[in-house]
Amino acid sequence: MDRREFLKGASCCAALTALGALPVAGSDDASSDDRALLTHRFGVNYVPSREWYYCYNDWDASSISHDLDQILEIGADHLRVMVIWPWFQPNPTYVSSAHLDRLDDLTRLAARRNLDVLPTIYTGWLSGYHFNPVFLEHEPFYTSSGWAAAQALYLAELSKRMRHHPNFMGYDLGNEINCNWQCSIEGQRPAPCQPRATPEVV
Repeated sequence: MDRREFLKGASCCAALTALGALPVAGSDDASSDDRALLTHRFGVNYVPSREWYYCYNDWDASSISHDLDQILEIGADHLRVMVIWPWFQPNPTYVSSAHLDRLDDLTRLAARRNLDVLPTIYTGWLSGYHFNPVFLEHEPFYTSSGWAAAQALYLAELSKRMRHHPNFMGYDLGNEINCNWQCSIEGQRPAPCQPRATPEVV
C-alpha cells in the first residue's frame, strides 16, 4: 500500500470511528482487521544525549540506557539509529568489531525496554556533515566496484550481528544520501550540498 492510500484509509477509519461505525481498537468486538487498521507505530530518530554520535567512539551504556528510558516514557515503540559508516568501516576491507559491539549493546538495551531498532547504515548527510568513508571520496558514488565491494562487506558484518536480535526491524539504507551526488531533474541541475569536513574518530 502506498502512502496516499494509507493516509486515505486512515482518514476514513478515523471518520467512521468518530461516527461509531467502526469498533475502537482493543474493544471486544473489534476484528483483527479493524485493529490492524487502527493501530499505528510511533518511533523516534534517536540522537544520543551524551556525545552526540561520537557515542560510538566514547561508549557509555548508562547514558544510552537513560535515553532509552526517556524514549519509552513518551510512548515510542521503536527508534531509528544512525550508524556512522566511516567509523564502523574505516578501511574498505575492515569493519570495526568494537563499534559493532556497541551497536549490539544498544540493541540489547532497547530490547529490554521492548523497543525495536531500525539502523540507518549508509549515513550520507547528517547534521551538516558528509559521512562518506574517506577511502571512497574519489570514487563515483554508488556506481563503482570499489563502492560495491566495501558496501557488501559492511552490510554482511552488520547483518551477522543484527540477525540475532529479535527487535531488529530491518535497515534504513541512508540519511539524506541524495546530498552525496548531483543529478539532472527535468533538465535542471540542483546545487550540491556543501559538506563540512568529516569529524575525526575519537
